[in-house]
Amino acid sequence: MAALLTQAIIFVLLFFVVVRFILEIVFKRLTAHWIAIGLSTSYLLGFLIFELLASHKIFIDAFHSGQPIYYDLMLSWLVALIPLNFLVLPGLYWWDKRIAVKNNDKASRVPENALHSLTFSGGLLGAYIGQKAFQHKVSKQAFQSKHYVVCGLSII
Repeated sequence: MAALLTQAIIFVLLFFVVVRFILEIVFKRLTAHWIAIGLSTSYLLGFLIFELLASHKIFIDAFHSGQPIYYDLMLSWLVALIPLNFLVLPGLYWWDKRIAVKNNDKASRVPENALHSLTFSGGLLGAYIGQKAFQHKVSKQAFQSKHYVVCGLSII
């Protein structure tokens, strides 16, 4: 399990660097940083959840029945939607609300484009949970308008 965890961490660090580099072409550096953190954390947690499930005798035949390696990576990406929606995105809303309330200039807030991008990448439920649980960005009309467009595009 330790070797698997080491491999997962190395893979996620490489994933973070590549995703951040690609996102910096489209977004500002801070936005790219937060999106890469969200996706990398979700993928790492999803990979660990997938491997824990796959290590149980019940799931071994279902997951490892002669499928190619990319099959496991694709399944772990789908499993990564669980931590994205229940941990990462609500956590980012909590962090942004915390920094906004404290009015802390030293800590960086999460850019709205990062929240929208993570919502679009499969975090619809996480955005809903984060907004409702922490009452963050719910009264900001410009954010909500973009949020509904992003949710609609994501569903389509």
